[in-house]
Amino acid sequence: MREAASSHSVDWSRDDPSSALPANLLLRVGLFIMLASLLASLGCRKQSTAVIGFARAGPSMRQIAQEEVRSWKEAAGVEIRFIEISRPDNLPQGLEDDIERASALVKLPDLVAVVGHEDSRASLLTAPIYNEAGIPHIIPTATSRQLKGSGEWTFMLAPDEEAEAAFIALFVSDHLRARAVTVFYQTDEYGTGLRSAIVAALEGRGIRMIDQVSFDWMG
Repeated sequence: MREAASSHSVDWSRDDPSSALPANLLLRVGLFIMLASLLASLGCRKQSTAVIGFARAGPSMRQIAQEEVRSWKEAAGVEIRFIEISRPDNLPQGLEDDIERASALVKLPDLVAVVGHEDSRASLLTAPIYNEAGIPHIIPTATSRQLKGSGEWTFMLAPDEEAEAAFIALFVSDHLRARAVTVFYQTDEYGTGLRSAIVAALEGRGIRMIDQVSFDWMG
């Protein structure tokens, strides 16, 4: 099974000087700390190769991680490889695809961490797979506070929905001076979680809720 997973992977271990590094401090700092901790652990175990898997992570995540590794990988004493499980072009993306990617990634030899998935729904769905395998699951962009209870191997980098809601409520209250609002929210794990947090934060500031309207932007 490991051989099958490896045969459908893309290797980013080669340096690519032409790739532009996006200016995203949150991802840079978070991935740097994660990689430094992992490589320190690998040094104690005398492991010669470290594989960092990507699960539908955007190009910026890969570029930032590669840039951080490039700056000090010679001192780490291990070979670092970046791998993403590829998907045949004729298969649609979906939740089943995320589960299959996660299941394939945890079977890769020398895997030390996985970066991704892209959203809260996929991250919540696949977190049990990484936690059962004991693989650090680094989530740069998902914000669901439910991820905090997914397990000891789940690590969020972005502020959760409660922090986002507090900021939005502050803006609505102090800058817009609103006293009553209608909340529109996306009908997925991200949207519904953020909606409930925003409603609580607004009500805590004495702002009246007129209505809560759901929508499906994919539809």
